[in-house]
Amino acid sequence: MKKWIIAVIVASLITGCAVKTVEPENKEEEPVVVEKTVEFQPRNIEANYISIETKRLNLRADADESSEDVGDVFENEKFQVISEEYDTMNRVWYKIKNEEGITGFVAGWYCAQTKITIRVEEESATILGIDVLPIPKYVSNPFDENDASVGDQIVGHMIKEIVQVGDLTKITFDGEIELTGSYYHENSDLSFGKVVRFVPDEASSVLLPRIKEAINSVQFILSDYDKVAGEFGEIGTTGYATITISNYSIGYGVKDAYNQAKMIKVIIE
Repeated sequence: MKKWIIAVIVASLITGCAVKTVEPENKEEEPVVVEKTVEFQPRNIEANYISIETKRLNLRADADESSEDVGDVFENEKFQVISEEYDTMNRVWYKIKNEEGITGFVAGWYCAQTKITIRVEEESATILGIDVLPIPKYVSNPFDENDASVGDQIVGHMIKEIVQVGDLTKITFDGEIELTGSYYHENSDLSFGKVVRFVPDEASSVLLPRIKEAINSVQFILSDYDKVAGEFGEIGTTGYATITISNYSIGYGVKDAYNQAKMIKVIIE
């Protein structure tokens, strides 16, 4: 990928001759072609590319999560960044062109960005540095779990229960929430083994409450595994779905803490 980016940059920057056609004063004479050599100037340039860090990500017409969905990109795919734009919440979106040739924007908080600094000479290019940037996180509504009380409203959801079992604290919210994102039917590292894990996409992750202790964590497992596992195929199956959940709860305080929810319904794409 890096070699491809460098090749594209070098091809676009190494300048050859500028050609100019001079029209004769006498129309019967042939035009004279004059070649003017442009001196190449060595320079340092930056090339940016991103790697998709979620199973599927929407390609949108504009830098906005409510903008028209014009295509898709997929986990581990890499794209050169055309430009960067920021939405009304000051979140970065990358303008790219996908494999089908469709140009659009992807949410930066689901992408890992790499910046390559290149020294371009007349007949060569040398990598001066490669910087892998952290995936940006944008959360405007975390709450302090230590000050939380039953009845508090967090992103439109009311805390209905706070339970303490040893070092484990579990905060449970009322109401139903519809989410879109990726599911993973897997054998997990958690003590109870088989789980269906759900990771909301960029449009719906903002609908879930978050605590300051684990501000970046919005994935959860389904609490009623034995009842719903059959909806998600065999162990090892992954996919994209729209899911409605209730009793969303945040667990923290111990190593095996996890977020979970009860599934109401699911539509698998």
